[in-house]
Amino acid sequence: MTVSRKPKSELNPSFCFFSDMITSSYFARIKYAHNSMHTLKLLLSFYTWVRICQDSFHNYLTFLSNCIRICTVHTIYLKENKDMLQLNKVSMRMQVYEIIKQKILSQEYDWGDQIRILPLCKELGVSNTPVREALSLLEMEGLVTSSLNSRVKVIEMTESLNNEMNQIFLVLISGSYQLCVVKNSTSKLRIMLEKALEKQQKSLNKDIAASIHAALAFDRCFVDVIGNEKLSRAFEEQYTLLFLLARYNYQKAALNREDNIKEHIQILDAVKAGEHEQVQKLLIQHFDKHVD
Repeated sequence: MTVSRKPKSELNPSFCFFSDMITSSYFARIKYAHNSMHTLKLLLSFYTWVRICQDSFHNYLTFLSNCIRICTVHTIYLKENKDMLQLNKVSMRMQVYEIIKQKILSQEYDWGDQIRILPLCKELGVSNTPVREALSLLEMEGLVTSSLNSRVKVIEMTESLNNEMNQIFLVLISGSYQLCVVKNSTSKLRIMLEKALEKQQKSLNKDIAASIHAALAFDRCFVDVIGNEKLSRAFEEQYTLLFLLARYNYQKAALNREDNIKEHIQILDAVKAGEHEQVQKLLIQHFDKHVD
C-alpha cells in the first residue's frame, strides 16, 4: 500500500511554524541539559499536539524524524561534554567554597556564627547542593562544624584550639629547622628569612590581613627551604586556621605587629649566628600565645 505524502506547502501553516519553533527552541537549550528527562517531556508534548491538531501520517513521520534527530544530537552532546559538565559542577562547588572561606577570613562570619544555608543560596544564586558540598570541604579543613540538626557554624576559638594549632606549627617549623641544619641549608634559609622580614616590615602600613600574611610568610620559610612537598602541603593545609588564630590574637592584643617583627628579628639573628639551640628556644616562645 502506497501512502501519498503532502508537500510541506500544503500542511497547516500553524503546525509548520509550531514544529519549527519547538525544534529550534530545543536545540537552543539542549547544550545546557544534563540528562534525557527534558527530552522526553518535550517530545511527549510535541507528539500529543501533533495527534490532536494534525491527524495525518505525514505529520506523524515528521514527528518521528524530529524525535530521531533531537535524541541523536542530545546523546552525542552528552558523550562529548560529559567531562565539561562535571567540570562545571566542580567549578561551582569550588567557587562557593572560596566565597564562604573569604567570608570567614574577613570575619563577615565571626567565630561561632551560624552559616544559614538557604539565605546563602539566595545571595549566591545557586542551589543548596554546591553550598552543602562547599561546607563539607570547609568542615574537612576545620573551619566549620556541623551538628545533628544540620546547623553549620564557624568554629569557636578556645584555649584548647589555640594550643593545638601552636603545637602543630611549632613541630612543623622546629622540625624543619633541624632538617635544615642537617642538610647545611642555613645559608639559604637566612636569605629567605631576610627577604620575608623586609616584606613584613613594609606591611606595617597595610591592613591587618596583609600583615598577617607577611608574618606567616616568614614562618613558612623554615618549611619551604627543605624542598619537601609533603611538609609544605602540611603547612598549607593548616594555613587558614593559623591565619585566623593570628588575627584573633591581634584583635585581643595578645600580639601586635611590632612585637611580631621584633621576635622575627631575634630568630633571624640567631640563625645568622648559627645558634641552633637559641633558634629552637625562640621558636617555642614565638608560638607560646594564649587565648584570654
